[in-house]
Amino acid sequence: MPSLSPLLLPLAALLLLLASTGPRAAHSAPAAAGAALYQASDHVTPLKFDDLRAVVYSGERRRHWLLQLYHRYCGHCINFAPTFKQFASDVKGWSHTVGLAVIDSADFAQVMTHYGLNGVPSLLFIPSNTSWEQKYFSLLNSEANLMEQLLNQLQPFVPQLVPLQSGEAANSPALLEEASPGRLSRRLILDSLPSLSLRWRPNAGLSGGAVRVSRVPAAGGGAAALGESASIDELRRLLTPLRPPSAVAPPAAAPSVMAKVAQPSDSSSSHGELRPPTLDDLRSGIIRALVSDAAAVSLDKPGVWPAVRDFVRLLNSHLSARSLELGRLLRPLAAWLPEEPPSHDRWLRALADAGFPTRPPDAWVSCRGSKPFLRGYPCSLWQLFHTLTAVRFATAGASGPPVMPVMRRFIIACFSCRYCAENFDKGTAGMEAEIGAQPAPGVELLYLWRKHNTVNKRLSGESSDDPAYPKARFPSAALCSECAEGAASADANAAAFLLRWYGPGAGWASHPEGDSDFAKPAISTVDIMGFSRLDLVIVALCFACVLSVLLAVWCRLSRSGRRLCRRGLSPFRRSPSPV
Repeated sequence: MPSLSPLLLPLAALLLLLASTGPRAAHSAPAAAGAALYQASDHVTPLKFDDLRAVVYSGERRRHWLLQLYHRYCGHCINFAPTFKQFASDVKGWSHTVGLAVIDSADFAQVMTHYGLNGVPSLLFIPSNTSWEQKYFSLLNSEANLMEQLLNQLQPFVPQLVPLQSGEAANSPALLEEASPGRLSRRLILDSLPSLSLRWRPNAGLSGGAVRVSRVPAAGGGAAALGESASIDELRRLLTPLRPPSAVAPPAAAPSVMAKVAQPSDSSSSHGELRPPTLDDLRSGIIRALVSDAAAVSLDKPGVWPAVRDFVRLLNSHLSARSLELGRLLRPLAAWLPEEPPSHDRWLRALADAGFPTRPPDAWVSCRGSKPFLRGYPCSLWQLFHTLTAVRFATAGASGPPVMPVMRRFIIACFSCRYCAENFDKGTAGMEAEIGAQPAPGVELLYLWRKHNTVNKRLSGESSDDPAYPKARFPSAALCSECAEGAASADANAAAFLLRWYGPGAGWASHPEGDSDFAKPAISTVDIMGFSRLDLVIVALCFACVLSVLLAVWCRLSRSGRRLCRRGLSPFRRSPSPV
C-alpha cells in the first residue's frame, strides 16, 4: 500500500492557514435589525429593508402604518426610545387600524435614500391607500404630542373619528361628548373598534378634559347619560356594558405618552475603564461614517459632496501614512474623488472598489458600551477627530490641513442624527471667531477637547449616557491630575495628555489589540475574488485529492514514475512486498 510522503505537508499547512485566517463572524456580522433599541415585545414590528415592501405595502392591506427610521447610535434616538415604546403600548389596542414598525438605518442606510430623508429619528405615517412606488408619507414631529398627531392623520380614513354636527344622528350604541379636539373621545373610538362603533360630538360646555358618555336607544328617543369622567380607565369602564360579550376589553391605560419615562436601572454599579482608541474603533468609525451616514444623504444637495470629499482627503492625509490598514482603505478612495457630486450608486461602487464592506462592522474595543446601542459609533467619531487633531499637533501641522473646519462641515451635512448635528452646529457656531479659519494645531487640539467636555456635561444622565461609562470631564483626575480646571499649566498638561492618549504613539497605528480582526493580516473576501473562507477550504481539499490521485497514477503507470517511486521521491512510496 502507498504511504503519504512529506511532500503533502505543504497542502496540510495551506488548509490550516485558510482555517485560521479571515475575519471572524463575531466582529464582521452586523447587529440584527431592530435588536438594539426595539424588540417585538415593545409592541412594534422591527423590520429589515427587504421586508418593508411586503409588510407595509402589501397589496390587500387595510391598516395604516407609523414607521420610525432610527439609528441605534443616535443619542436623540436613544433618548426618544422610551417615549416611543410607551406610546406603542398606549396604542397597541389600535392594531386593527394602524401598525407600528421600526427600521434601524445603521444597518439599512438605503431606507433613508428610498424616502429621500437624511435625519433620524423620522416618523412616517403611511396610509393604506399608497404604494411602494408612490413613496407617499406624512412626517410626524417626535417633539410634539404623538397621540394627537396620529389621531389627526387617521381621522380622514376612519369615519367614526369625524365629529358629529349639531342635530346629526349618532347611529351608534353610545355618544361621546367632549370639548374640541376630542382627544379622549377619539382614543376611545379607536380602542373600541371593531367590536363597538362609537361617535363623538363637540361640547364646549365640558371642561377639564372631561368626556360625557350617553347610551343611544335603538328605537330613538333621548340619550341616557351613563357618566362623565376625564379618566380613560373610568370611561372604558362606563362603556363595558355596551360591548358584545365576546369583545376583549382593551388594556388599561399606561401613563401619559409624553411624560418622561425612567430608564431601567443598570444592574452593574461598577464603571468601565476608559481606554485609548484602537485601530478597530477608528476603522469601524470611518467605515460607518462613509458607508452608513454619507451614503444615506443626497450627495448633490448643496454643501454635502464638498463636506464628504474634504473629509476623505483629511482622513487620508493624516492617517494613511501612519496605519497600513487605514491606508489600504483611504488611499484608493481619495485618489478616485471627483470634484462634482457622483450619483448614489457610483459612490457605493467607489467604496466597494476601495475595499469598504457593504455593511459597517461594529468592532468596538475601547468604544464598546455596556449595551449594544450605547457608545459605539458616536464614541468612535469623537476618538477619530481627537486622533486627527493629535496627529496634526504631533507633526506641527505637516500631516495635513486643519481638522475642525472639515469636521464641522461633515457633521452638519452628513451625521445621521439630525438633532445631534443641529446641536453641534449651535455649539460650534462661533468657532472661526474663537480659533480662526486656519487654527494652529495646538489651538484646535484644545478647542475640540473643551467642546467635548461641554457636550459631556450637557448629556450627562440622559438615556444615551452609558451607566458603565458615565459622561464626565475628561481626563479624570485619576488619569491626569494636572489637567483639572484651575490647575497650573492645565492647558499645556492637557495637550501633552491628549497627545499621549490619541497621538501616533498611542498604539492604534501599531495594532495593540492582539486578538483583533483588524490587527493582523487577513485573507478577506475582497482579496480573493469574492470567495468566502469556507469556499477556499473546500477548493483546497478538492485540489489536494485530485493532485494525490494524479500523482499516484503517474507513479504506477509511468516508467520514470516507477524509478522515482523506487528512489522514494514520489508522494507515494511502494510498500515492501511481503515475503
